[in-house]
Amino acid sequence: MEEERRLCYVAITRAKDILYITDAQSRVVYGQTRQTVPSRFLREIPPDYLEEEKPKITQAANIWKEHHLRGSRMAYKEERSTIGEERLEGESAETFAPGERVLHRKFGEGTIVDVQQFGRDSKLVIDFDGTGRKTLMALFAKLKKL
Repeated sequence: MEEERRLCYVAITRAKDILYITDAQSRVVYGQTRQTVPSRFLREIPPDYLEEEKPKITQAANIWKEHHLRGSRMAYKEERSTIGEERLEGESAETFAPGERVLHRKFGEGTIVDVQQFGRDSKLVIDFDGTGRKTLMALFAKLKKL
């Protein structure tokens, strides 16, 4: 813990004039949303040195919030379509189904176990032959059907 504290201190003291410290309320890690907690060392900074601002909610955050509050993937699709019709990087018309065999450049060959639609994308649960079960977003996984 002392090493973490030292690294935090070094990072803070590198600021020349002003230091902005930001954090995220949640992050998507391997297709799963996880709540985050600000660094415990921020509580050690004297309040006289801090000026807290209210978080600014972006359009994407509002869509995410609506999607999760309603609990409906359809709500996400409707909201997402109002942002624009630009194609996402890597987007293709390819769809995946449980039982299909695929190839990933890092994880190798695997079998799709589950597919969940998520807006224009799909969350895939894949059992890879050599590396075990992984959860990937189809648009970014660059999978090849076998």
